[in-house]
Amino acid sequence: MVLCMNSRFDNNEALVNWELIAQDVGAGVSYLKNTQHINKVVLFGHSGGGPTTSYYQAVAEKGPSYCQGKNKLSVCASSGPNSVAGLIPADGIVFADAHAGKRSQCTAGNESFSERSGRPRDRGGRSR
Repeated sequence: MVLCMNSRFDNNEALVNWELIAQDVGAGVSYLKNTQHINKVVLFGHSGGGPTTSYYQAVAEKGPSYCQGKNKLSVCASSGPNSVAGLIPADGIVFADAHAGKRSQCTAGNESFSERSGRPRDRGGRSR
């Protein structure tokens, strides 16, 4: 069985709430394991699904402590409606052309611009 799904933030990266996106993935994993009685669930993270599925799996395996602490930019909830507690871990993840993460996406765009010349540069550092 294959379940393809988008989160509630489909095509709207500016509004992504990582706790809620983890809940969305969790709803799919729970449906497959508990309703369809699938023994092994493998997540497939394409493009932006890479950071989504890796974040989900880390929180599902380690609990809310994974995304809590002073060293986190955004702290997740361990109780209440946005809680990431009790997520069911998947049995594996496949990353297909996945983004390295939001931070990497933002900095990659900044690296291609040369402040000195004011001209964009390609990945090899050559002016375009």
